[in-house]
Amino acid sequence: MVLIFDDELTIHTVQDFCDAVYDKLTSNSNPDDKLSIYFSTCGGDLDLIRPITDLILKYRNYIKLYLILDMDSAGFDILQHLTDIPIYVTNTFRGSLVHTSHCDSARDIDRNKHYRKSEDYWNDKFIKNLLDNYHITKAEGDLLKRGKDLLLDRNRILHIFPNLIEE
Repeated sequence: MVLIFDDELTIHTVQDFCDAVYDKLTSNSNPDDKLSIYFSTCGGDLDLIRPITDLILKYRNYIKLYLILDMDSAGFDILQHLTDIPIYVTNTFRGSLVHTSHCDSARDIDRNKHYRKSEDYWNDKFIKNLLDNYHITKAEGDLLKRGKDLLLDRNRILHIFPNLIEE
């Protein structure tokens, strides 16, 4: 059984993904046949990370997860939530684009100092976690603090996440 997700994390794409996982798992008559999920994302809504990671963790004994292409933005966050399971990396996997969260395009937050302060607080926590736990350098943390993107290539991602297994 095979399922491919290579899309942005939106309500519709995540719901379709979760439905497809359930459908494939419940229709499987052979318990030894794992569902192979080939996964890649350009990112998307951070609120949609949990439905994906909770589903994968709940059925970890019946799923084999493969990374294809990229795990950008929210995709990197997915990797942070799945460190307790083996994840297989295909030869097509390139890496991850990492950045702090920002909602400037969705809201007029320049006028909302309270929201900006809250966003800065959570971004600072995110950067500190990367520095403390994910081998990000101080210079890279400073880059993220300035709102820039950080591109981590395949080898760097393999180093950061020891649960990733090269195929």
